[in-house]
Amino acid sequence: MGVKVARSVPLRVEVPLETEVLTLHRDLVTGASFETGRGWMVDLDVRGRDRRKELGLERGTRVYWENVRTVEVQELSSFLMPIRYRVTFGDGA
Repeated sequence: MGVKVARSVPLRVEVPLETEVLTLHRDLVTGASFETGRGWMVDLDVRGRDRRKELGLERGTRVYWENVRTVEVQELSSFLMPIRYRVTFGDGA
């Protein structure tokens, strides 16, 4: 008779996260995670929005990005840990 050894299984928890920012900019979300000691981090990439349609450019027109940078923005929140957004954007050319 063998001895059964319990294996450590990673715990995965899904938490619905809905804020005004996420509701208005769902198309910009590229990821989300919980960072220990910092709280929720949601990645947004403004470059993902369809600029061709907004600017009335023909289909197939390429949009190039210069001076790409990322900033962190913290939202006022009633959660124990804050919600932060890591926003990536650039100058279109």
